[in-house]
Amino acid sequence: MRRIREEPVRIERKRYAFLPEAFTWRGQRYDVHQVLRCWTTAEGKGPHRRERRYFRLRCDRGTVDLYHDLIADVWGVSTHG
Repeated sequence: MRRIREEPVRIERKRYAFLPEAFTWRGQRYDVHQVLRCWTTAEGKGPHRRERRYFRLRCDRGTVDLYHDLIADVWGVSTHG
């Protein structure tokens, strides 16, 4: 079974105030060409609750899954490794 790793990203530009258009990950800038899929997850209760909106994006450097932690207002990328 492959483990999912999460790493922070910096959002450079958004469209409609929530869709990522460009971001920086590991010192490299990624320009988004297409949003392939968007979904939301919610887990836990009370102070342990986690709500995230995920985006599968086609970028100039390939396909990337980003998430926005809606409670902590933090962005990250999910990678399989």
